[in-house]
Amino acid sequence: MHRRGFTLIEVMLSLLLASAVVGVTGVVAVQSVQVQRSARQAIFSQWQTVRIVGQIESDVESAITWLPGDVTPVTPAAAPGELLRVYGLADAPASASLGRYRLPARIQYLIEDVGNGNGTKRLVRKVRDLTRAAPAARRVLSENLADAYVEVRKGKTWSRPVGLSKGNEDVQALRLVLRFVSQPDRAVTRTFLLPGRQTERRAS
Repeated sequence: MHRRGFTLIEVMLSLLLASAVVGVTGVVAVQSVQVQRSARQAIFSQWQTVRIVGQIESDVESAITWLPGDVTPVTPAAAPGELLRVYGLADAPASASLGRYRLPARIQYLIEDVGNGNGTKRLVRKVRDLTRAAPAARRVLSENLADAYVEVRKGKTWSRPVGLSKGNEDVQALRLVLRFVSQPDRAVTRTFLLPGRQTERRAS
């Protein structure tokens, strides 16, 4: 009894079928990895948004309203590379006798180039204690921003300020706009009313 072998056509069909199965499996695997990566990036961007907005909201609410007339408590885009400047109350270093307490400080939110060649920006919170001569404390809030800026509302119009040194009487609110590298076409916005008014939040 002779054992029948595979014909050339059968071998070719088997190879073709195997190639198709491997190709489909590879496509599904690649798509699965892309979906997981996008989900991770979206979650990370959302976490950073909550972190940034919560910190700015806290600083704006702590703004000092009894400053001299030539100093504005909350100033957007006061200098090149500066997103926002707040004269408010910030956490001071822990003390054995007083514990955690808050002191008057100048709080700056700065936009810096990460330096990776693709325009990625970082957002830095810089705090300088106004009660003593000490180096400013820096903390990086994000290093994957495609863009970040603030707008001011006067009446019913929103506009990007060139620099406001004083006189925020007619500025009703500030709007923070963030775009992350992972989702550059999606703008995340939050609106803050100036001190003394109720803070509202909006997202788009």
